[in-house]
Amino acid sequence: GLDKGYCLIVGGGDGSLARSFAKRSKLSVVVLDRDPQRVALGRKRLASERLYGHRVTISIGDLSSISFPPYVFNVVVDQNGFWGASSQTPLDELLRVTRPLGGAVYCGQPAGAVSFGHRLDSRPLVRAAQELGPELHDLTVRDAWVSLVRGKVAGSQNWTHNYATAANTHCNEDMLVKGPFGVLWYGEPGPTMRVDRHQSGPVPLVSNGVMYSVGNDRLMAYDIYNGTQVWERAVAGITRTGLPLGTSNVVVDDQDVYLVVKDKECWQLDAKSGKTKNVFPTPIGEGSLSPYWGWIAKEGDTLFGSRSLVDSRRRRADSKRSDEVFAIDVRNGRVLWRVQCGEMDHDGIAVNDGKLFLVSRRLSEAEKILASKAIPKDTTVPDRAAVDRRGKPIDRDLRKLVALDASTGALIWEKPFDATDITLDDTVVQ
Repeated sequence: GLDKGYCLIVGGGDGSLARSFAKRSKLSVVVLDRDPQRVALGRKRLASERLYGHRVTISIGDLSSISFPPYVFNVVVDQNGFWGASSQTPLDELLRVTRPLGGAVYCGQPAGAVSFGHRLDSRPLVRAAQELGPELHDLTVRDAWVSLVRGKVAGSQNWTHNYATAANTHCNEDMLVKGPFGVLWYGEPGPTMRVDRHQSGPVPLVSNGVMYSVGNDRLMAYDIYNGTQVWERAVAGITRTGLPLGTSNVVVDDQDVYLVVKDKECWQLDAKSGKTKNVFPTPIGEGSLSPYWGWIAKEGDTLFGSRSLVDSRRRRADSKRSDEVFAIDVRNGRVLWRVQCGEMDHDGIAVNDGKLFLVSRRLSEAEKILASKAIPKDTTVPDRAAVDRRGKPIDRDLRKLVALDASTGALIWEKPFDATDITLDDTVVQ
């Protein structure tokens, strides 16, 4: 079922297997062989069919150490084993250059010893493969060959929301990202198709080894390990800018992409193909000129959103604030609950541990008194002056932290507080 990406054939210098891959798929095929005569023959054959150099390349090299970066190939075939000879390439070296999360290695299984980690192992290949542990996703054994499908890299994590998770943690707890850094690949989509960084669009998201990037009226999906475009789809009205005061309009999970379109509805797209599976309209509520969808998050089978305030002068959605939050069951499209919480900043809504948290500006007089007494203190910096540069008093910025039950919308607790000294340009720093 694989049609795009990169294929490596070790020991296939005659070009016959590479020709089959090139004819039957869109894979770019790289062949590595140590026999100059076989390489010359393979190049001649493929050049006569106009496949060489464009779809297939053949190189002469040492088979015991593959001189390619890690993770780059979707398919790796060790052809020497299929000819009845022992592999000249260690199994761990074949897997090193194989893409995680679905990349496959095909090895012949002759009767002799198996090379694993630069040592000879007298056990069958299948026993050697099992030493790979949790990164081995699938193992298929036939009489003459074995296939190994690589799983998730241990310690790696997805980045499914603009700030990592639905909880706005700004950290996905990935254990592998550390220096020194290097370039794994470079190329498309480049800067022209994406939102200019000075316009502050949503960050790219990553799930199951695929990066999803919102461009100018288009959504693009790329393989994070080798840069292959998985799919691209033009969708008018999905470009959002002005983050972080505004909010992202896209989240992902292992199966789907959820994309708010024209601020009116959320499209559920298949993560593998980009095709539309469902459309969830913004719930219609009272007190709004139009049901604009602002903030978005996904947790389990629940899709969360907020109803943006409306700029009455332009009758457009406010990019910064909402007055209602809601939850939708993605399995059937049913609206689970809706709660009006007063004016709140999009970027201050988060979901975690079965709760939805938000910062509301709607306080009763009694709550304002409580808030003025609950002032967070940071002793490392001086308090903000009580007057502005013109000597006019600065109004206290009183807010209320609210926790709702994420499954029912029921109020769990709320806490008024004074946010005056934790604001930036009159916006609470979340």
